[in-house]
Amino acid sequence: MVAYTYPKNVNADGIKIAGDTDEHNRMLPLPVFPTPFYETVLCTIFFLLLWAIRKKIKIAGVMFSIYLILNGTERFLVEKIRVNDHYSTAGYSLSQAQIIAISLIICGAVLASWSLYQKKIANLD
Repeated sequence: MVAYTYPKNVNADGIKIAGDTDEHNRMLPLPVFPTPFYETVLCTIFFLLLWAIRKKIKIAGVMFSIYLILNGTERFLVEKIRVNDHYSTAGYSLSQAQIIAISLIICGAVLASWSLYQKKIANLD
């Protein structure tokens, strides 16, 4: 799936479908990337990855940190191809979702560092 027009979308966005009298009889004039499909595939892969490493991670908070970093990365990449409003922030043109994604990545990195630091302190005692 590379592009999709989302016929019969519930937002009533786009152009009318010829000969269709249904309430939701519109489709987008230009195909767009089916980002929900891409997100589903990526999140399934992330779930399988996290499930595979769950017993190897012994430090509290690290698994959640990895999830935050993966989720933020996925969200940032998907938003690159999604049609959204962009904001100029510190010289960069980012969507609101990309700003949130960067925040998730930073929070994940900080939590992972803090968790590893706490483990190191606990081992010194």
